[in-house]
Amino acid sequence: PLPDFVSDPEQRPPNGRRTTNQLQFLEKHVLKALSDHKWYWPFKIPVDVKRFKNYPQIIEKPIDFGTIRANLKKKMYWTGRECALDCQQVFTNCYIFNQPAEDVVVMCKSVEDAFNELMLNIPNVEVPLSAPLGRKSASGRGSVSRARSGSAPSTPYSA
Repeated sequence: PLPDFVSDPEQRPPNGRRTTNQLQFLEKHVLKALSDHKWYWPFKIPVDVKRFKNYPQIIEKPIDFGTIRANLKKKMYWTGRECALDCQQVFTNCYIFNQPAEDVVVMCKSVEDAFNELMLNIPNVEVPLSAPLGRKSASGRGSVSRARSGSAPSTPYSA
C-alpha cells in the first residue's frame, strides 16, 4: 500500500499537463533510485508479447518503468498518486503473470520493497510546480507559459 499523502484535488483539464512536487519526486528520486537497483532491469521495458504470447490475455494493464519514465517526461500524469499507482501496477502484473517460486517474483519483491521505502519520503501535500499546459491564458490568446523548477532482455514480468 502507498503511504498517506495528499494528491492535488484539482481536476485535470482536457489535454492538461503539468508537474507537481510529488511527480518531480517520483521522477528524480524514486525512479532514479530504482534504476540503480540490481533487479530493476526486467521491469525497465515492456514485456515481449511475441515471446510471451498469453501476456495480453492475462494482463489487463501492461506497464513498465520505461513507459512510466516516458510518461513523466511528457507530463502525462496529473497527480503523484496516478504515477505511483502505475508503479504499483508493474509489481501487480509480475505477481499475476508469474508463479510465486520464479526468480522474477523474488526480484520483483525486492524492487517493490525499495519502492515502498522510497515512497515514505514523498511530499505529503501535492503542489503544482508549473502552470498546466493546455489551458488558455487570461487574455485567451494561447497557452499559459510554463515555469520550470528546476537493452535489457525481454521478460514476462515487466508489464
